[in-house]
Amino acid sequence: MEECVQQHNLLVVTHIQLRKLLKKGPKYRISSDIDFESCKKELADSLLKYSKQWCVREGVDANALHPWLLKISQLVQKRINFFVSNPLMIPKNKLSLTPSIKTAFSKIHDTYVLVPADKAANNVIIV
Repeated sequence: MEECVQQHNLLVVTHIQLRKLLKKGPKYRISSDIDFESCKKELADSLLKYSKQWCVREGVDANALHPWLLKISQLVQKRINFFVSNPLMIPKNKLSLTPSIKTAFSKIHDTYVLVPADKAANNVIIV
């Protein structure tokens, strides 16, 4: 088997969109639709945990930050409502797995092995 190692470029990959995708590194994930409700819940849970810890540390009433939590919750809901009402305002990822990218990647996969070169996500060796 012929070996080919490319450093700092991906000349073996002739499909331009696939090359751009591979340059992002092996840890890159194409974004999916935003689940606003789970994001809102995770944020609310984190803020509640923080506020409880802060109240204990400062020795104040456990509900001392309740108005702050309420205000944050209202701001988050307002922002979610904006994006739900204006879905075109949500930033879209410019790269998507189009059929041509999938085909080009299959061809590369059949010919070469792609492995991370080191801990840097964008350093890939094509063998």
